Amino acid sequence: MKRRVLHLIPSFNQGGSERQALQLVRLLVGEGSYEVQLACLDKTGILFDEAVGLGFQDPPEFPLTSFYDANMVIQLRRFVSYLKENRIDIVQTHDFYSNIFGIFGAAFAGVPFRIAAKRETGMRSPVQRFTERRAFGRANTVVANSQKVKDYLVASGVRESKVSIIYNGIDHLLYSFDVVDRKAVLRDLGLPEGYRFVTIVANLRSPVKNHEMFLRAAATVAAKFPDAAFVLAGEGELLNEYKAIAAMSDLDGRVHFLGRCSR
Repeated sequence: MKRRVLHLIPSFNQGGSERQALQLVRLLVGEGSYEVQLACLDKTGILFDEAVGLGFQDPPEFPLTSFYDANMVIQLRRFVSYLKENRIDIVQTHDFYSNIFGIFGAAFAGVPFRIAAKRETGMRSPVQRFTERRAFGRANTVVANSQKVKDYLVASGVRESKVSIIYNGIDHLLYSFDVVDRKAVLRDLGLPEGYRFVTIVANLRSPVKNHEMFLRAAATVAAKFPDAAFVLAGEGELLNEYKAIAAMSDLDGRVHFLGRCSR
């Protein structure tokens, strides 16, 4: 009998963690050694159709409003019951929120093997870091995406032998095109011709993405290369702040904000 592995993702938004999680699910489904299941904390997002295409028509959802309210207890009980009823052998989580909810839930349900993930350093509050460390204590393995993240985990008290490094990567075959009509692409994105573009793709919800540094660098590059232009693809609460920074950087309309972009 195949082992049953459940991947718990935060949502189906087009974030790095979510896309990498779905890519891993895709590979496991194709490889066939495991019976793969998918669950989420939030069923919304533009990647949901991709999950449906992989055969997950109605993945179970465990919506959270906080880690510290009655709903957390309700959803955790639902999750534990789901894991037991479906005899899940492995739970793998992919970000801060799914780490805490998923690893604690898997431990309560007696799931034999629990895999957490860590892809950043130092961007959480002291309480969040404390809670996540407790979750890592109940994981069998914590996947880090760099040596620096592993060092950070070990320094915070995670046993070194528990941390495995798997570097970020993409399946380049998914993004290979025989013919690219540059003019058509620029027209589709509303970008002008005659420029070479430097692009950042990241949400505009957290300063940790450091769009401000990108814009400072853009001003330096633009001063030396008159055919350079700059594209920021993503959405979030900091959009207007970054537009103001761009306006004050004397970039003469060479910074373009695309907003949400799935193309």
